Amino acid sequence: MQLYDGYLNKFYSVSANGFTEIKSAVSGEPLAVLSETIKNKSYSFSNSRLFRKFYKKYSKTRSLSVFQNENDYVIFSENNKAIQNIYEQYGVEPFPYQIFFLQFLKISGIKDPAILVEFLDNGKVVRVTAVIPQTSISVETASLESPVIFQNFIREKIGKIKKTGTTQAKLFVLGKGGQSILPDASVLSFDDLFVLDVSPYVFEEPIFKIKTQKSRELKSATGIFITSLLILIFSIFVYNGFKTKTEVYRSKALNNVYTVRNLKNELKTETGKRFLYKLDKQPRYARRITSLLKLFPDGAYVKKVSVSKGSLTIYGYTVKSYRDFATVFNMLKNRLSGKGYTIKPLVNSNADFRFVIRGDMLEKD
Repeated sequence: MQLYDGYLNKFYSVSANGFTEIKSAVSGEPLAVLSETIKNKSYSFSNSRLFRKFYKKYSKTRSLSVFQNENDYVIFSENNKAIQNIYEQYGVEPFPYQIFFLQFLKISGIKDPAILVEFLDNGKVVRVTAVIPQTSISVETASLESPVIFQNFIREKIGKIKKTGTTQAKLFVLGKGGQSILPDASVLSFDDLFVLDVSPYVFEEPIFKIKTQKSRELKSATGIFITSLLILIFSIFVYNGFKTKTEVYRSKALNNVYTVRNLKNELKTETGKRFLYKLDKQPRYARRITSLLKLFPDGAYVKKVSVSKGSLTIYGYTVKSYRDFATVFNMLKNRLSGKGYTIKPLVNSNADFRFVIRGDMLEKD
């Protein structure tokens, strides 16, 4: 079996030996797909007739894959063209990767929320799949910057699940290697997960629906062309009358664009000015601090700035998920490379996603 991880944009071969990165999918072999564009939602139907009626209506616009557990259904949906592109490019039938963990929980009779942690690329990358029965299935993939921060992240995730009224949340890790980071987790082998016949779960072949859609698009395009031709003929006669007004409107529109752009830049600058001192009292530091703040990507914020004996310390944070924190952290790390500053993740008991930047303020710009 093979896996495409859309979060990392990588292909993997999956076997009893683990995940092995490959350049591309191999034609003819089953392909599991993990992507942010694939949506999933849980439904419950009292009988199969009601489900088939719902499915028939829902499948008119999307390619679907369905996982059933008694009267509960998890429906994975993806854009028709995206699935068709996989068929055409790799000659394989894609199916949602999450069904392996769902099937394991079904066979094991586990009805409580459960979390599966997987380690890729020699432990440098971690993937977390959280299943809350009849509610949601979420996936996060990120680089592993700090085992302690990741442990706090898992504890916080379990805590949030328990707040929903659940008495417990089961934690699993794939492979014994991950148990050193999560000692309380139950270890699953590859044979525990990847023993499922995937053929019932592939996304339905969307060729017919795409042909129908292309026919509609062709008719629509023809109508648009005829309409645009009529408008062109009409505009030739009235062009001179509208020319002056059009130029005025265009000038106003450009001015609005520039105004919005400048406002966005000002707001972005102001976001980082949470200093505990006034820069106007230390003007020789202002340019250095400002240049560093310009390196902050979207999603990174300043918590505290301090200067002591010529050394600068900036405490920052993010407000999103562990994966977003790792992305922001890596971007900042790359941007600070060679500038004389270091950045490290900062761990605290509240599992906040924070980092600290340190460097010498006395260095000349």
